[in-house]
Amino acid sequence: MIYTMKFAAMRTCTNEITTAVADAVSATSQTYVDALKQAGKFTAEAQKEAAKKALNACIASLTPAATKFIESAYGDLKEYLSNKIEAEVRKQKLSTGIPITSVMESATDTTAVSASTAAATAASVIQTAISQIDAEAKAPAAE
Repeated sequence: MIYTMKFAAMRTCTNEITTAVADAVSATSQTYVDALKQAGKFTAEAQKEAAKKALNACIASLTPAATKFIESAYGDLKEYLSNKIEAEVRKQKLSTGIPITSVMESATDTTAVSASTAAATAASVIQTAISQIDAEAKAPAAE
């Protein structure tokens, strides 16, 4: 029972984080990026500012429990969320058919790209494990 409650709490945190990242990216795009792009002023510096705005919005929307979860599971909150934000920007652009140009792609930082890939993979593994444990907990016990 304790494991079920623990994994339910983990799932709640991962869902909250996913929503916070998606909402922060969407809001930053709508309130900052779109106008700059229309004016032809979405420079590399503006991209960095957009990333900061999305990160700040995301952090502000997280509960203390979700923040603690990220820090205990992944370490650095800002690094983890920055990588998730970059992945969400890519996801949203691919879903709308917009050409992809991101902060990470504008710099040749292979460490950041590797970290982003590792973080996304780790999050996927954790969500899969949580789903499996939840399914096992809901399955009737064999006697």
